[in-house]
Amino acid sequence: MLFQFVFLLILVLSVSLVNIGFAASTQNYIRHYAWSSDWGTKIFAFYVSYSASNYTSYPLKYISDHYVAAFNPLPNSPEIGNGNCYLIGVDVVDGSSGTLLGSLDSSQFINNPNGSIWNPGTLIYFDLYSPYRISYYSTSPKTVNAIAKTLFQLDPSWIPNNWTDYTTLTFNF
Repeated sequence: MLFQFVFLLILVLSVSLVNIGFAASTQNYIRHYAWSSDWGTKIFAFYVSYSASNYTSYPLKYISDHYVAAFNPLPNSPEIGNGNCYLIGVDVVDGSSGTLLGSLDSSQFINNPNGSIWNPGTLIYFDLYSPYRISYYSTSPKTVNAIAKTLFQLDPSWIPNNWTDYTTLTFNF
């Protein structure tokens, strides 16, 4: 009887200390203006979509299952989407102090195994996934920002010809 009570108590405590995570997502519409002697001033536009899941196993908290994509659904529109866009990586920072909690570089991402469905004519720069976790310990709730960093590059004849962009996903847990 005592053994069953202790086992049940341990089970209840274990379940109450593990919080099943949730997925969150964000999308950033990015526009850059550049000038070329051949083409004049043009707008280069694209989207960055980022999602991840957060989990708590008190006091350990972590963010994983990162999906990042960069695309232009209308590459022939007046806001054109040529050039190249690359994932630099993901940084996770404490929202109040700005302290870096962890990061992933582009080598820790693979092509999205779930095979996203894209509309015909969509220009896809990349569609990537990372199962890696960024973990930290915290005994109190805090705001954590997961930041996907992308690099957009044009041919050197454009001025300017590259930019670093940031797409932020915020978790409060």
